[in-house]
Amino acid sequence: MNEMPKILSAVLPGFLLLAYILWTDRKNPEPWLLIMKGVMCGIISIGILRLFWRYMPDYFAWAAVQDTIVEKVRSAFLHAAIPEEMAKLIMLWVVVSRNTFYDEPRDGIVYAVSVGLGFATLENIGYVLGYENWGEVALVRAVLSVPAHYLCAVLMGYYYANARFWPTRGVKRFWQLIRIILIPVLIHGTFDCLASVIHWNTTALYVLAFFFLILVGWIHHHCNQLSDKQSSDAMKRLQIELQKGE
Repeated sequence: MNEMPKILSAVLPGFLLLAYILWTDRKNPEPWLLIMKGVMCGIISIGILRLFWRYMPDYFAWAAVQDTIVEKVRSAFLHAAIPEEMAKLIMLWVVVSRNTFYDEPRDGIVYAVSVGLGFATLENIGYVLGYENWGEVALVRAVLSVPAHYLCAVLMGYYYANARFWPTRGVKRFWQLIRIILIPVLIHGTFDCLASVIHWNTTALYVLAFFFLILVGWIHHHCNQLSDKQSSDAMKRLQIELQKGE
């Protein structure tokens, strides 16, 4: 059977979400080459995971067991959420560490999403090609799994920008840094727990997907608003300090 419809169905959700994130950043867009770099780094992050799997086989074999509810929760966080989000965070750092175009907080969300969708799209291709009922798998992952990666990326990018543009000190600085990975891991792990522990019927699944997509869009919009407000407040404080200096 021709594999092209399967691949297209796996790639389309990531492409649409990437188009959406770029549309929200249209007033001060990032260079296309850097966006593509982010996507490629997201794809490469799966290679980092494979290195983990190769050199830590006993750990991943232990974490993957899902016979009981406790083991399913353990697998959701230790086998999936933590290593995947760590791999994506490493690649986000690669994309933005010396990026002179990363000059406003919103950009952190854009670059993190490009990395997250690169990861999600390659993962999606693997899942869709691996099942005979690929159409159903592609649809469910399009409305749940890929948006979940998108949501984790939005939050990672938002907190990364907070730590970069408004650094604090002491315990507050530690919290600034740790939540870059902690919040996405909690979201990712909780999502996987629900997916593995709760068996939804078809109607409930798509009702859940509908409200989940609304939630993802709202959180993205809220993070953008918070970033803009923080930027505006920082600019006002700078202007006040300059006026005092005069």
